[in-house]
Amino acid sequence: MTPSSRVRHTGLGERDRETPGLYSVKNPIAVCVTVLPSRDLVAEDFPGYVKTVPSGVVQLVDRQAEGWYYIRL
Repeated sequence: MTPSSRVRHTGLGERDRETPGLYSVKNPIAVCVTVLPSRDLVAEDFPGYVKTVPSGVVQLVDRQAEGWYYIRL
């Protein structure tokens, strides 16, 4: 697949402009780099406010230990 034929799978777009600040350092979105190849994605497919982490499970465990909640959409 060539970069020009890639489809963005983020599901984000117009909604971002309607809710400024929703996706930010205060409300981070993390994507596990391990799963990206299986979904035919690369980190560059996501907006700048989405960070990548080596392991999604470790990220969840660490954040929950800090008092965060996990919401699966």
